[in-house]
Amino acid sequence: MFYRGVVLQDRVEELQIKYSFQEDLLQELNKIIVQQQDDIAVIKSEIQRIKEELISLQENEGSTQSIDAEIPPHY
Repeated sequence: MFYRGVVLQDRVEELQIKYSFQEDLLQELNKIIVQQQDDIAVIKSEIQRIKEELISLQENEGSTQSIDAEIPPHY
């Protein structure tokens, strides 16, 4: 009877250890996701700024081609 209790206790401890590692991993992944979201926001902002700058340059040069024009497939 004592043997079963020891085995059960060992299994519970093993599960607690695995849970602890998973919890740490989950926290680390959440940090990575938050950082990626911040990076994406910065990239989107930079793309918007560049797009506005290109539009401004086109307007100054009197270009008729739109920034949103589709790029030909050979590019």
